[in-house]
Amino acid sequence: IKNSDQTYAHCVDMSVILQGCYSDILERQGKRVDEAVNRLILVSGFMHDIGKSRLPKELIDSREEFGPDSKERIMLRNHTTYGTEILQSMGMHKAAIDMAHYHDVKRDTSLAFSYPDVSYDVVPPMVRFASIVDVYQALIGKRSYKRNWVPGKAIEYIYKRKDSEFDPRMVALFM
Repeated sequence: IKNSDQTYAHCVDMSVILQGCYSDILERQGKRVDEAVNRLILVSGFMHDIGKSRLPKELIDSREEFGPDSKERIMLRNHTTYGTEILQSMGMHKAAIDMAHYHDVKRDTSLAFSYPDVSYDVVPPMVRFASIVDVYQALIGKRSYKRNWVPGKAIEYIYKRKDSEFDPRMVALFM
């Protein structure tokens, strides 16, 4: 992941935001934050895009906007499968493997940017929440191909998609 500054920064930021949100949600519910679970969430968030390490750096760091059916977009979609394979071979916890595998599955799985091709019902709640954090960080983070969004606009974007892309309950928790 460190071969791509953009991907590395995204993974670090996403994991920190995810873990911080998780801790905050539990504290507001009056629940104790378990350190082992906190670490698992931090590691799972950081490793969610590990599959991109199998893709060419030029593809990951490209400034181009790829069409939905382009060979580049198809290659990028494979990062979830690669991530699953890498984490399984490392003997990682199922939660980390699930995060790598399902973080790009949308509630409406017919959307072109929902992958892999599985039912939304199989996506665990933590991964549903992480997918929101993933998109939020991607919007506010620096990318070579776009300007970063201000947090308020990113939140509006997510909120507007609470019924099509994201689990409305998880969006409410994120808000």
